[in-house]
Amino acid sequence: MKKYQLWGRIALLGLILLPYQNCQNSFHGAEFSTAFPVNTSTADSQDSKVPPTPAPEPAPLPVPVPDPLPAPTPLPPPVPMPMPLPPPVLPAPMPIPKPPPLPQPIPVPIPEPTPPPLPLPTPLPAKPNCKGCVVTVDFTQELGPVTHRSSGFLVSINADAPNQNLLAATKPKMFRGHSDYVFPAYNRLVEAGVTSFQVVLSLFFNGPDIYNHQTLSVQGNFADWNKFILSKINEVKARGFKNMHYDIYNEPDISAIPIQENNYNNNLMEGWRQAYQTIRKNHPGAIIVGPSVAYKRFLNGFLLKARDMNVFPDIVSFHSYGDPASAVNEVNEVRQFLKSNGMGDRPISVNEIVGEYRWKEPGYVAGTLAAFDRAGVDSASKSCWDDSGSSNCHNSQMDGILTPGGTQPRAGWQVYNAYGNLAGKIFKSSSISDRVDVIASLDSTSKKATVLIGKYGADDREGTSVNLFGLNSNSNLVSANNKVRVRIELIPNTGLNPQLSTTLISDSELTVSEEQVHIPIPKLGIFDAVVLYISRGQ
Repeated sequence: MKKYQLWGRIALLGLILLPYQNCQNSFHGAEFSTAFPVNTSTADSQDSKVPPTPAPEPAPLPVPVPDPLPAPTPLPPPVPMPMPLPPPVLPAPMPIPKPPPLPQPIPVPIPEPTPPPLPLPTPLPAKPNCKGCVVTVDFTQELGPVTHRSSGFLVSINADAPNQNLLAATKPKMFRGHSDYVFPAYNRLVEAGVTSFQVVLSLFFNGPDIYNHQTLSVQGNFADWNKFILSKINEVKARGFKNMHYDIYNEPDISAIPIQENNYNNNLMEGWRQAYQTIRKNHPGAIIVGPSVAYKRFLNGFLLKARDMNVFPDIVSFHSYGDPASAVNEVNEVRQFLKSNGMGDRPISVNEIVGEYRWKEPGYVAGTLAAFDRAGVDSASKSCWDDSGSSNCHNSQMDGILTPGGTQPRAGWQVYNAYGNLAGKIFKSSSISDRVDVIASLDSTSKKATVLIGKYGADDREGTSVNLFGLNSNSNLVSANNKVRVRIELIPNTGLNPQLSTTLISDSELTVSEEQVHIPIPKLGIFDAVVLYISRGQ
């Protein structure tokens, strides 16, 4: 095994040194031949019977030592790098000729912007300016439509009298009375413009179609009372009357045992409760009016009791015969009382106005109509009084504004007629005197304005001058020449005498300056009324 290994190693070494051997042979061929004899025997000699003498194991070949490599030739010293050549100096480029400058545009002068014109100062609105004027009407302040709410009458209109034209001219809105007056005149009253009827169910005296609440207050006979009320309800329904309101009591505060402030009469309060419930049961939706006390001081106590008993009227009513200057405050006090006591904002009817001793004075009547209209009541009706020894409640006199029998007008009718001439819209008006009142309207359809003035007391001023302001705000009244036409008609205090017409004071065109005209009325007496009719000038 070792023999084969040795030969394997030699063979391997030969392979390695073969290139080197070839190189040696070229220089040391003889030595290589002697050291390695070539075996020239053939195969036949190997087949002889005599075994060959084993050759001695060859001595190991000496490992040739290669000649040492010659020392490397030292590298020559580095040749110094030549200095870089300076950049070639190029010839300066030929200058490019500049193009000739473009001609500069001739500057066009820009005009300075024209500042906007300063706004003209807004002229201050004109104001009413009439030193010493008693009455001012401002046609720039509209208050609402004309309603004729103060025009109403009590009982003295029958089925056939007075003349229908005299009635219709007053533009009545409300009529009040017991059924013996209301029911027969119903149709002609509707034709005249009445929209509210108050049928009174009881008075403090006996009558064919009225219950005496004095006996009710004393006796408390509620069965008869309810029977009477039911009969009137059935008649209203059977005849098909519309806008019929039930006024349960008339002036219960002057009954035999009256309803008094803080001292309620139990019979009258119970009578009110039963009547209220009978109407609600048998005529659902009907309007109940009350208590129609003669004196306002008894009103609040009744209203509190009615509230607590849950029998509160739909329309609160009372009578007022006092000074027109206090009318607005009276109505506002009732409104405030209702609101502060949880009774709501109920309609208010002052269903008797114009007092007993002054009903003949046209200035007082005009002031009363103006005041209650300005107070915004739901309705009002003129009261009736003694008239030359008889009552004007029962003879077709429209509560005394006509002569007995209802044939001729008095000064009072002239006032109601002027009030009826109000049309269109109501405008603000005022007076600096508590003895003078005024109401004014403007109708855009007819292009006319109406101003009604009433004087009901002495005044230290020499005359009653009027300032009509804001006329330019309505082109219907002022012409291109700044003219308005003013016609002034006097309603003098002629008492109970007939007054078939007004008295003309003037009818002329006036120049409007600063939106107003000043009109002196020197002839107005302390109980007179005056009406101004204003139209477009030429």
